[in-house]
This record gives sequence, structure tokens and C-alpha cells, in this order.
Amino acid sequence: MKKVLVIAILLASVVSCNNKKQVKEEVVNKTEKVEMTEKASETPENVLAKVGDEFITEDEVEMVLKSIPEQYKDYYSSEEGKAEILKELVEQKLIKKEAEKLGLDNDEELQKEINLYKERLLINSYINKNIIEKVDVTDDEVKAYYETNKENYKTPEQVNASHILILTMNLNEEEKKDAYKRAQDVFKMVKEGKDFHELAKKYSEGPSAKDGGRLGWFEKERMVKEFSDAAFATEKGKVYDGIVETKYGYHIILTEDKKEASYIPFEEKEAELKEELLNKKRLDEYNNTLERLKKEYNIEEM
Repeated sequence: MKKVLVIAILLASVVSCNNKKQVKEEVVNKTEKVEMTEKASETPENVLAKVGDEFITEDEVEMVLKSIPEQYKDYYSSEEGKAEILKELVEQKLIKKEAEKLGLDNDEELQKEINLYKERLLINSYINKNIIEKVDVTDDEVKAYYETNKENYKTPEQVNASHILILTMNLNEEEKKDAYKRAQDVFKMVKEGKDFHELAKKYSEGPSAKDGGRLGWFEKERMVKEFSDAAFATEKGKVYDGIVETKYGYHIILTEDKKEASYIPFEEKEAELKEELLNKKRLDEYNNTLERLKKEYNIEEM
């Protein structure tokens, strides 16, 4: 499995030009072949192996290691793992040299691919050096961006509530009367001070019964209006003074806790906002660059 992984990484640049590092490795291997051959007699530093007149260095192993997924890096960073990478590099060099022997490096279609890779690498290099690396944001800019967009980081009022539900869905009028009577009996026990959650486990007919009727935190719009109005109108730690009817049935509602509407603190959003603002500024710079270049160079559609 690990061997397959190394081979996949070594060959990835052949089938995809989306990964900059992998594409770069492919282009260097193809375009600098002659130059490498001429220098073959000079032994470079950190040599690990020699295949014919070409050397494999520690730098090449490290380049492959950087491309390996995180979950495998511990293994391939070990001596055993690096030895496996080296073995695969040797095999790749052997195949490369055989391809050159057959003249495949002079194939017209291959040369077109190499030129396409070079063009894309050049474009990526320009974008990295003249846009991505040059554009930055200050702490003051991030703070100002937060203040300008503060309403986007507002959290509405919330309550943490529990309920005891007596279902009425699909019941006829007589059955609903009986359900209401049962709800009244349970409500009476609640008012007498009996444990709300234990009563919910025993009498509630809703899915939250097993959790003692606990519904957790929710915003007003999340629940049906009748239920939310009652839960939000009740003081923290109090039971709503009455039985609330909704389309689901009769509810006895305990408002456990409440949170006022507030804003997500700047500190919690700072890293995310910095990245967001940075990307925005980079995009603006990219578009400005294009507008400048359109004026500088003549464009003709053929």
C-alpha cells in the first residue's frame, strides 16, 4: 500500500497540472534533461544514488516527502520510509532513461505539454511573487473589517428549555379532551414542585422524553410560534404558567436558561476574518493587475 502511494506521488505530475510542486518537478525533469546530462560528471552534494550518468540527491527525496499526505509522513520521514522513496526514485530514473533512449522526449505532443506546464508555472510564479506574497493586512485593518461587518456576527437571543408533551396529532375531539386532562394532571404535579425532568421521562410522549424533556439551546425561529413565545416569555428557571397548545399537542414548558442577543467576540473571528480580508485584497489586486495589463498589451481575437 505504501509503495503504491509513493508511485502515485511520483507520477502525479504526469496526469495533473493542478499541483504546482508536482508540475514543477515534471517540468524540471523534462526541460533540464540535457543540462543535467552535461553536468553528470560533476558529483553534486548530498548524493544518495546514481543511475547511469544521473544522480539522485537528498533534495529530491525531500521534495517527494513534502508531497506525501500528512497521515503517511511519520513513516516516510523515517529511515525506512526514505529508503522506500529512494528505491522508487531509482526505478523512475530507469524508466525515464529508457524513454529518452527511445526518443520519447522529442515527441511533438510531449513538447506541447511541457510548454503548457512551463506557461502555467510562469503564471503561478508571477501571481505568487507579485500578488500573494506582496499583499498583506494589518491588525487594524482586520479590526476595522470586523466593525464594518459586525451585524454579520450577531447571535440572536436563545433559550435552553425542556418540555413535557402530550400528543394530540390524529386524535378526535374526545381523545383530545382526554389528552388535555392528562396534561392538566401532569401540570399540577409540576406546580406542586415534583421534579420536572423525572415527570417528563414518565409522562412526556415526545422524542425528548428519554432525556427528561430537555431540548437544549434554540433560537426563537426554530420552534413553532406558540411554543417559542411561551419559552422566551418565561423567566430563567421558571415553568410557563399554563399549558401551551401547538399542532403537535399540549406542552408544559420549563425555561432552563436564557442568552441575550450578542455579537461573536472579535477574538473568536480574528483568524477567519484575516484570511477572508487577505483573500479579498488579493483578488482585488489580481483584478487590478489584469485591468492594467489589458491596457498595456494589445488583445486581438482571431
